Amino acid sequence: MVFIAATAAWRPSAEAARERQAVAIADLDARHRCDLPTIIAGDFNAGPDAASIRYLTGRQSLEGRGVLYRDAWAIAGQGPGYTWSSIIVS
Repeated sequence: MVFIAATAAWRPSAEAARERQAVAIADLDARHRCDLPTIIAGDFNAGPDAASIRYLTGRQSLEGRGVLYRDAWAIAGQGPGYTWSSIIVS
């Protein structure tokens, strides 16, 4: 099984870097793919409508290429998998 633990550029203005990183993640998977499903986990530092996430979930192509990975949060019906929020709880 291929398990990729990734993180992506964190600055909100760094979506172009996150797009390149998403393509690199897919390339890494392609080089090591086996019969079992690949699991990609990590902190992608992007919302569900960002180009990098749209690419990974098959809703947008990047560099003339496309992939399709399933979003476990979406399948579970839990909405996007936010790991950080600006909401302050006291």
